[in-house]
Amino acid sequence: MDKGLSAKPRKRPHAEAHAQYLKLPSSSRANHYSDTSVKTVQIGLKQLANTQLDQINVSLAGTVIAILPLVILLIVFQKQLVRSLTAGAVK
Repeated sequence: MDKGLSAKPRKRPHAEAHAQYLKLPSSSRANHYSDTSVKTVQIGLKQLANTQLDQINVSLAGTVIAILPLVILLIVFQKQLVRSLTAGAVK
């Protein structure tokens, strides 16, 4: 076995990632967390619910749109999911 091609585990991967982050210009680091155009689905739904207090149907439509891709993935990969869960349950 060639020892030159084997991968060695890093002792502190989090420290290396932090060092790479600090090498970024400070302007891009500041915009990384304050960018309001990129939000998670949960934050978007919460803001939608806060702005449309009297229109519950808008919030429910947003929730259905957010859940739809997850349901489609579950249906498509249902057989693999059940197979992996049952294989992991065997002692």
